Amino acid sequence: MKKWKQLTKTILASVMAFAMVAGYGASVAAAPLQDDGEAILTKILEVPQGVAIPGKAFTFAFEKVGIQKADETTVDVSGAALAKMNGITNATIAFTAGQTTGITDPGLVTGYKDVLGKSSDVLAGVTWPHAGVFIYTVSEVPVSPDPLYRYSTAKYTMKVYVQNVDASGDPTVNPTGLLKVTHVGFEMLAPDGRTPGATGVGDKVEPVFTNRHIPRVKLDISKRVAGEFADHTLDFTFTPTFIRPVDSDAVESVGTVVDTLTGSPVTPSRTIKVTFAANSPMGTLDQPTFRLRHGETLRFEGVDSTDLDTYQKGTLPAGTVWTVEEAGTPGYLASASVNNNSAIDATITPGTAGMDYSIASDGTNPLVAGDSQNRAVVTNTYKTITPTGILLNNLPYILLIVVALGGFAGYIVSKRRKQYAR
Repeated sequence: MKKWKQLTKTILASVMAFAMVAGYGASVAAAPLQDDGEAILTKILEVPQGVAIPGKAFTFAFEKVGIQKADETTVDVSGAALAKMNGITNATIAFTAGQTTGITDPGLVTGYKDVLGKSSDVLAGVTWPHAGVFIYTVSEVPVSPDPLYRYSTAKYTMKVYVQNVDASGDPTVNPTGLLKVTHVGFEMLAPDGRTPGATGVGDKVEPVFTNRHIPRVKLDISKRVAGEFADHTLDFTFTPTFIRPVDSDAVESVGTVVDTLTGSPVTPSRTIKVTFAANSPMGTLDQPTFRLRHGETLRFEGVDSTDLDTYQKGTLPAGTVWTVEEAGTPGYLASASVNNNSAIDATITPGTAGMDYSIASDGTNPLVAGDSQNRAVVTNTYKTITPTGILLNNLPYILLIVVALGGFAGYIVSKRRKQYAR
């Protein structure tokens, strides 16, 4: 029994030791080193639903930090050390307008689709002065001001491990002092809060920069009134619902009522302001009603402005999911056609006369404001009225018939009198 207990303890100790070693090995392996001698940067571009991938190039800069000393804990940042380091040319990651590759589309869950891009080897063509560990910082170069994009604020420390091709020191083996990059390691220096896998400063992670495309778009909601006896001066009441994309910086959107034909604001001017919920990941705060009559359009106008305040206030963010409901009006039957970010108008099933009418999709897909046409045309048709009684527009013809009949009757009476007189 004692031997069995001793054997059990030995086995447990061995298992624990193996687990500790395996855990250490796993932790070491978890530090991502690009060990093929290349340094590749990754870009994630978040694009709103309903928006085509833009043609855009992003630039990344490399700043010299120093050369790691022999103790591996300090860095030589003297002028002489930095002078020995060759500068690395700014790297770029470019996306092609309308590209269809490298896209992950989670649908309306986040309000954005992710596009993946990678740089070429940023160390290609760099000549190293000697073997050692060369340290740089890597960050994105934003274009300011640029309201169409939210740039990544992530920053990484990059360590480039440069070794002698031959470590023996024998000049006959390596007479020219050939060097090679064997590994490149990255550590998080400043997170941007959105880059996947980045949990904090000092984490050994792949260099990923996450940017967001945040264009503004136009939306039209128009009113038509049909029917021979329809009232073109009647106001119809609508309630919109706007759901902005997740984490959007849009504060509010302002719509203006315009003449559908001319596009000019109506007189007196009428506007509607939708305020988005500040802390809601995907939602809206205000849903104010608005009124439209025949020939009027509520227009949310997208703008391309370098004024960030103007851009964030008063314009509709791309990727906004929207619906609109019209209050029922007695005697009027509502129907609609919807253009859901396309070039084709989809006909929506008519409602019931006098009842509320809701438009929440194009019959198949949710309504998402994208970079193409976004509009809804709601038509209210007044019931048919059958005229009764004597219609004044027919009176002249009736009088002619009466006169003709009266003349004929007079002729008959006169003829008979002459016959009796004989």
